[in-house]
Amino acid sequence: MATNVEKTQDRVNQNINDTTTTSVSAADRLRAISQACKEIFNDFQFDFSNRRYKLEYYDTINYYDITVNVPDFAEPVDLRRRVGEHVEQFTRKSPRELAIEIDEGDAEKAFAIDKRDRKNWLMINHTPEDNAVVFHDCDSTTATSEIYLDTTNSDAVNLTIDKWEYKEGEACINFDLDYDQSTNQRLSIFFNLVSSIDVREEDGIGAFLFDVYLPDVSADSSSVMVGYWGKDASNYWSGTVTTDIDGNVFVDGWNTVKIKWADATKTGSPDASSVGWGRIDINHNAVADNTDYRIDHIRIAKPENLYFHYQSWYVGVDSTSSAVYLTDFWATSNVPFYSGVYDYFDVYVAHKASATLFRQMGMLGEANDQEALAGRELLRLKRKFPSSRLTPLKSFKIFGLNMNK
Repeated sequence: MATNVEKTQDRVNQNINDTTTTSVSAADRLRAISQACKEIFNDFQFDFSNRRYKLEYYDTINYYDITVNVPDFAEPVDLRRRVGEHVEQFTRKSPRELAIEIDEGDAEKAFAIDKRDRKNWLMINHTPEDNAVVFHDCDSTTATSEIYLDTTNSDAVNLTIDKWEYKEGEACINFDLDYDQSTNQRLSIFFNLVSSIDVREEDGIGAFLFDVYLPDVSADSSSVMVGYWGKDASNYWSGTVTTDIDGNVFVDGWNTVKIKWADATKTGSPDASSVGWGRIDINHNAVADNTDYRIDHIRIAKPENLYFHYQSWYVGVDSTSSAVYLTDFWATSNVPFYSGVYDYFDVYVAHKASATLFRQMGMLGEANDQEALAGRELLRLKRKFPSSRLTPLKSFKIFGLNMNK
């Protein structure tokens, strides 16, 4: 049997002995009930508000911005592989500890939530069954391939190897922008591999990944990236993106770019078993020269679906016939998150909301009484329903000592 806010409000009216809007308004009651639902999240993290988000995990990508795709994220619960392959649990750790383990190459499966730049980042340390295939490590212009700039039909100049600022390995390629070198507003870099790579396993389902450093996005509006990979300049796949791997606009500094193979355009007759040619274009509209563009760690990877279980901070939905999720109740027809599962959470929520309303009316004694009743009810709920939330574990390994090497 489902409940709704109206039934909760009836309990509140009984607790404060007022069915009118004389003491507190209808809007005040809705706000108090919303607050009570939010406070039960803080007091105890019930599983009934848990939700799941499917993430495409790529080998070599350890940080995922979930701010937009998981807007209702409150607390992490678990990270799992698909059914049949979830044979080893992911340990939740602190962001600091996991960052060290990722850089040290630790093989333990773990995850963390890193909150920075007003965003939520899901950190993952995991070795999938299918490792990324390196197209070019960009450590040298001659070690595994010949890299050259298009200095005729693009504005790229001064190709060098940068051993000071790079993302992976020992270096990256560095080049500059001469904005009036050509009539085309782009920087084009070509790659001819000495030995082609076999990416048939990734064909159609993988992604072309690379890291690009933009010195000043505001100056040249580098908002479009184009990637090409294939047999040669006549037989290839190509794809265009306007955001980074997480769907965010490009920023000054390093950006990870993902071009999904499924979204790519096929030209000629490329062969996934023999990929030995590539090209990256950075489109711009600069009106002045600029320096120190960088590209590093070009690879092709196949995603693995991971399932992030988390506690939602949505208090409910707008009605029983709709699933518009709410952060605050706006009508008595709204439905709290626990409706139809454990409707008697109403008891706690009503006492908690009543305490808030009594404090608003200046009746502190009555507020304390209702707060005590809410606390008593919460203890009963905790005894009945243990939380599945994973707390960050602190390992006792010695940092700098990697037992997997």
